[in-house]
Amino acid sequence: MSSPVSKQSPFTWSLILVLLGTAIHLVLGFTTELSVDEAHYALYANHLAWSYFDHPPLVGWIQWPLVAINAPDGILRLIPITLWMISCPIGLPNRRSTQYVLLQSFTVYKKS
Repeated sequence: MSSPVSKQSPFTWSLILVLLGTAIHLVLGFTTELSVDEAHYALYANHLAWSYFDHPPLVGWIQWPLVAINAPDGILRLIPITLWMISCPIGLPNRRSTQYVLLQSFTVYKKS
């Protein structure tokens, strides 16, 4: 007799882990301060330009509306978390993509 857990496809497991990873990212996003990179992105959003020393300008542009209204750190992280969540399922039927998503789902916090 097989359990319902063993009948799940890799795609289903990937989606479950992406949702779990998103929940963890949201909890940590509202409870920790900005990392060095995230602080730079917020600085870029304060001073919009066509390019920065080693980053393309989109990083600052997508954060600009939230920085302009002085949104809290957790809210500033909603855009990157949303973009991460959207990009994870792209190409999931491919086995290598599924493995990548599973690996990325467990990457929770990078201390700089």
